[in-house]
Amino acid sequence: MMDFPVFSFLFYMSKCGPASWQNLALRGKATQSDLVEYPYTGHGHAYNAIDGNTDPNYYHGSCSSTDWQQNPWWRVDLLDEYTITSIVITNRGDSCSELINGAEVHVGNSLINNGNSNLRVWVITSIPPGRSHTFTWDKGVSGRYVNVIIPGNKRMLILCEVEVYGYPTPHGEDKRNSSLLHKTQPALQPQNLHQGWGIRFGCWPDIFQAITWWATKFFFFL
Repeated sequence: MMDFPVFSFLFYMSKCGPASWQNLALRGKATQSDLVEYPYTGHGHAYNAIDGNTDPNYYHGSCSSTDWQQNPWWRVDLLDEYTITSIVITNRGDSCSELINGAEVHVGNSLINNGNSNLRVWVITSIPPGRSHTFTWDKGVSGRYVNVIIPGNKRMLILCEVEVYGYPTPHGEDKRNSSLLHKTQPALQPQNLHQGWGIRFGCWPDIFQAITWWATKFFFFL
């Protein structure tokens, strides 16, 4: 008879494929520091950046936008803590694409300073008009909140889509077991895999994490 840890691991592996790479942001709740004028039109609302629509034309109604202000920010609450392996940001394409330059991506579990004091995991130098830019992390970065903020005066933050990929962060004994691997790995190094459209990477880190965790469990039961 197959041991439970082995069976569970094989079941997990069978579920790990392109169909299981879900965008966590679709189930989240979005908010932002301010709303651009004329909110009754539906343009600029924070939710527009997690509606699953990557249309980069602002006037089609699927982009978020703050007003001109100091340090504008946008945040998605994933409703639980996840180890995030990649984030995809789609920039506005019809105009004003340069406004995204200098934006920072923060990830963490705190709402101090509206979440903008969480770990800064990336600084966006630029994203071409209407394109999607993917940021990935080999080990992943853990957190419930994903923030995008542009430091400075008289800035406006426009996001036409934010996608977040990852897996639930282990807790307790599970977290200790899965962390055995990380003790021998180098420090967190973000990598930009591609610009534009393509595969949303998010499952291979899951496999690596699962192998470590279940291997520990398996040897425990031997």
